[in-house]
Amino acid sequence: MNRHLDVASVRQAARGRWPEVLAEIVGADCLTGKNHPCPACGGVDRFQFNRKSEAGAFVCRSHPRQGGDGFELIQHVLACSFSDAVRLVAQALGIVAVNGTGRAKMPSLPPAAPPAVDWRGKRMAARHLWQSAAPITAADPVGRYLTRRRLPIPADADALRYHAGLQYWTTGADGKPEMIGEYPALVARIVAPDGLAVGLHRIFLNEAGEKFSHRSLPAKKLFKCGELAGAAVRLSPVVDDRLAVAEGIENAMAFGLATGLPCWSALSASLLPGVVLPPSVRRVYVALDPDPAGQRATDRLAERMMNEGRQVFLCPPPDNAADWNDALPVLMDRGGAT
Repeated sequence: MNRHLDVASVRQAARGRWPEVLAEIVGADCLTGKNHPCPACGGVDRFQFNRKSEAGAFVCRSHPRQGGDGFELIQHVLACSFSDAVRLVAQALGIVAVNGTGRAKMPSLPPAAPPAVDWRGKRMAARHLWQSAAPITAADPVGRYLTRRRLPIPADADALRYHAGLQYWTTGADGKPEMIGEYPALVARIVAPDGLAVGLHRIFLNEAGEKFSHRSLPAKKLFKCGELAGAAVRLSPVVDDRLAVAEGIENAMAFGLATGLPCWSALSASLLPGVVLPPSVRRVYVALDPDPAGQRATDRLAERMMNEGRQVFLCPPPDNAADWNDALPVLMDRGGAT
């Protein structure tokens, strides 16, 4: 007979325990109860987790329903099905399925806890996606996207690639996965401090090189295949003791072009303070975002870097621009970019 889990039993067992359950499955950084970038679709402060909610409620202004419960948060972050989310919650709680009755019960003795997320399977999926992507050229939608932003076409395919038809999945009105379609996308490889890939950041586009726009769904989506703590998109190799760090990929590319410094992207304000840099880097340049979340993240990173004995240089965008990518066209038009 098939072994299966009763959703109502898992839901009941998770009530009031969502902070610890979600910390194991999606990570604790976004569960503080304060506004954060969404762990699934980014932004600045569009996401908030309700720590007092027994259902694990969250709000994300870019979510199709503006938020949901703990199961929907797992689906949103991991881009998985509802049944997969239930299985992950059951594993985190130590619940086992039983034969026949369809009821879930707690074991009398805790079993050896399996990993909450199948990282091996996700790494295989990420590797397949990365290998199916191609170097970026000026003639493809990603090249057009970068050109629109006055950003350079990468000279190699180590960090950024172009995918001609990437599937866009979301959660439908019935709570089940829904594929919206296939779209061109910029794919960025996220690398951990040990040099292993731990995720892919995807920016969905249209053929004209403009950001994907459909039903207010986010154009940017994150695919995790490992822990993101300390990781970054390594847009440039380190050539001496200097390295710059920025939040977003476009800002990192813009800062690198404007200054001639190699620059890495930490992807978000929540990840920026923990980014791990090579020991050879002694001078750190932070291309800060001037919004409150960006300033707080920069302060935390700067304090950590100085505690490690490094020099830190804070670099706000010039001319009161919103960010470095916003400032880049003006700098280039007056000859201020290298």
